[in-house]
Amino acid sequence: MTGNRDIGVTRYDGKNIYGYGNVRLAPHYVMHLINPLFPFSSLLDIGCGDGIVKDYLPEKERGEVDYIGIDIGAGIYEETKSPNIKYVRDHQKLLNSINDTYDVSILINVLEHTLDFTSLFKMALEKTKMYILVTLPNAENIHERLRFLLGKGIKTHMLDMIGLHPNHRHLWLIQIEKAVRILESIAKNYEFQLINITHYLAFPTTPWKRMIYRSVVYPLPWSVKARSFAMLFEKI
Repeated sequence: MTGNRDIGVTRYDGKNIYGYGNVRLAPHYVMHLINPLFPFSSLLDIGCGDGIVKDYLPEKERGEVDYIGIDIGAGIYEETKSPNIKYVRDHQKLLNSINDTYDVSILINVLEHTLDFTSLFKMALEKTKMYILVTLPNAENIHERLRFLLGKGIKTHMLDMIGLHPNHRHLWLIQIEKAVRILESIAKNYEFQLINITHYLAFPTTPWKRMIYRSVVYPLPWSVKARSFAMLFEKI
């Protein structure tokens, strides 16, 4: 089990990730799915936010990994003044701003915010030599379904988003099966193969609530119970 007071607590069983209470997932995705791939010498974090991922690369190797983060600056996280992070205000400029190649690229909950869904992934495929990690929210999870049925709407698409930075809003309702099919097909054109799909399931922190929740959601398919999911691609 990993975690601290800033990013929450998760457990990885070798197939899927389980969270307890409030979890900031990006560091956990990196610790569970990227760090075991070491050695690698460089990592490109597309949609890096405040660059928190850099602090969760393995400590003994951290100085050997060239971390570069790039973000459009949506204001979800406070921007960080760092030579390793670049904020680009325009989507097209962002696409043109990566000139080097990297061993590993990560896009953690990024593609659902973009107009065309695939261009940043294609850029990563062009600029990556070893592995690409893509994570996405599952819009069909049971929580979103119940919210919609109860008339509360889907949070990332509601009119409550008016006045917030436009990049806060999700532009796509992600379905796991369709997203996997689309991205896997594109990856093959760049000689990458999908080698792993990891689901994320969130539990309450209170033990008795966790027991009830577990008994309700465990029989459900991952397409319903997963809050988000990750796809790991490897260069052939």
